[in-house]
Amino acid sequence: DSSTTNNNNNNNLVVVLPGVVKSGVTDNMVLSLVKSCVRGCKALQKDDTQTLEQRRAPLDAAAKILTDIEQHGLPLVPRYLNPLAAGYQSLGLYNE
Repeated sequence: DSSTTNNNNNNNLVVVLPGVVKSGVTDNMVLSLVKSCVRGCKALQKDDTQTLEQRRAPLDAAAKILTDIEQHGLPLVPRYLNPLAAGYQSLGLYNE
């Protein structure tokens, strides 16, 4: 069962699901993290001495965080995944 709370200040309905940890993580924080990881990957692409595994490490870190995002009360939405997918495509990894 989910419990609901009504916030009287701005009448927003908050649904707390079992197993979901309420945290201070916001939508913009997640998007900022994903975009930073994509920029890090693109910066590593300019260095020819880096291996593919080293170049994709920032993207893999972001992907790992996104797999657990719903446990923090945020839905997994396309605006998180699209920049990450673009980063993988820039490496030529179309199946990731």
